[in-house]
Amino acid sequence: MRTTVKLPDDLMIAAKAKARKQGATLAKVIEDGVRAFVAGQTPAKAEKWTMPPMVPAKGKMLIDIYDKDAMDQLDADEHLEKIR
Repeated sequence: MRTTVKLPDDLMIAAKAKARKQGATLAKVIEDGVRAFVAGQTPAKAEKWTMPPMVPAKGKMLIDIYDKDAMDQLDADEHLEKIR
């Protein structure tokens, strides 16, 4: 059956990206989502993603974003002057 559905732009972009990633059609991705919803399935939790550390060419890490003290130092004016 054909139908027209209005979706927010961000949802359409995400659905198209998922279809490309899976090698499926947009219609198949939407169909699978509607079937899961009607069956009462909850959405799968997204995989936990960890941002890789940012390392300059010389190999010395600039700052560990998971280190609260380092992040606090970054906010301090004196630290900002050191890296300029």
